[in-house]
Amino acid sequence: MSVPGSARGGAQASTWMSRLPLIALISAVIAGPLGIGLGAWALARARRMAVSLPALAVAAVGIGIVQTSAVTIWAASGGGPLNSSLTSSATTSEWTYPTTPPPTGPANPSPEPPSRPRPTNIEQIAPPRVNTYEAKGFSADPGPVTAGAIAAERGNYTSPKDTIGVTVAQWPTEAEAQTHAQEGGVSDYGPDALRTSGVVSFGSYWYYELNDKGTVYWNQGNFSASFTGKPLQVQEFFLSFPKY
Repeated sequence: MSVPGSARGGAQASTWMSRLPLIALISAVIAGPLGIGLGAWALARARRMAVSLPALAVAAVGIGIVQTSAVTIWAASGGGPLNSSLTSSATTSEWTYPTTPPPTGPANPSPEPPSRPRPTNIEQIAPPRVNTYEAKGFSADPGPVTAGAIAAERGNYTSPKDTIGVTVAQWPTEAEAQTHAQEGGVSDYGPDALRTSGVVSFGSYWYYELNDKGTVYWNQGNFSASFTGKPLQVQEFFLSFPKY
């Protein structure tokens, strides 16, 4: 028995309208405004037929509004990735106060304004205290003197929890101080252990790390110094060490 054309068309239309809420939901995910329009059409049809509102159509309208709002905000922000702020904060390699440096190197310390008179001799370069650390056991260090330093000392800065080994030396010229600081890490750790280095207003530094031990080698004017301890503690100590 053949089906009349009008009946066939009515069946097809009924099938299309029954699938309209699902189509609206899929459209809302891809194109928000289209999903909103199709969802609203499905809801209006359900009201005319006095039947319960299809849940998929309601969801299509809601998702379409969210999707449209997100695209609008993205376009207004310049079209960059929606998670650009999270990405930039998670992948930065800059060392800025007071965050812990990623992943193993120290931070690049920001230039500091002069905080004390410029030292003129070895006794003035290292203060008695640095935060909770107290200078202890400093004595002459013959190694740098043999290499040409005017004077050199070695000792520790000790806090209730940690100890930082420190060496300081005064050189005839700034170039000699810089050379001694730059070559110290290569001699003690090897070139592959260098994590970061930089030039800042108060001198230059090189940070080496190996086997849960880190050392910052630093020169300031014609003085050189090294700070050795656990990686995180030695980095924080170097940031707090007074600089002119």
